Amino acid sequence: MHQLRPYQKQSIKKIRAAIIKGKRKVLLVAATGSGKTVIAAEMIRRVVEGDKRCIFVCHRRELIMQCSRKLHELGLNHGVIMAGKSPTPDALIQVMSIQTYTARKENNDFIIPKADLIIIDEAQNISLDNIRTLMTRIGDNSKMVILGDVKQKDIRNKKDSSLEVVLEKFKDVDGFGCVELRNPDDVVRNPIIKTIEEVFEKMDN
Repeated sequence: MHQLRPYQKQSIKKIRAAIIKGKRKVLLVAATGSGKTVIAAEMIRRVVEGDKRCIFVCHRRELIMQCSRKLHELGLNHGVIMAGKSPTPDALIQVMSIQTYTARKENNDFIIPKADLIIIDEAQNISLDNIRTLMTRIGDNSKMVILGDVKQKDIRNKKDSSLEVVLEKFKDVDGFGCVELRNPDDVVRNPIIKTIEEVFEKMDN
């Protein structure tokens, strides 16, 4: 098992606590380099240990492959639903793009994915229309965790980013939870990132 940092363990604990309290959708807002993919992979590992199904959704091919590599490192059998990849339909874990997820239709009716946990990555780069589709198309017993960083927007029109809107509009909505991880001390990818974030934080203030 990948060695988690204390704050990553705490984030998972808070997400789990929110779900236990009845929150079906939980938003994790985390700083750059804090290891959101690592957190997601560990949540997935725990879900499939209970013989439950999980779907990981992201908006770019490289993110799909990044998640796939992390799951492989953890020894977790999974399928990647994407052009050029052989399907693994029996795997408890499926990794796919937003386009693939929202296009799952039969006779013009959306097919609700069979998943106990759905993880949406990089929400800051997902449009409002797409996040609305994702949030409203889950099974009756599914839980959804949405990951994002408000400061890392790659979306063409930054005003179309859904993360801050969801954070503002849903934070007090029944059935919706939020976990925030924005302390520069939580940055693990590279020490210089912590310094950069601190400088920009002072500029913002």
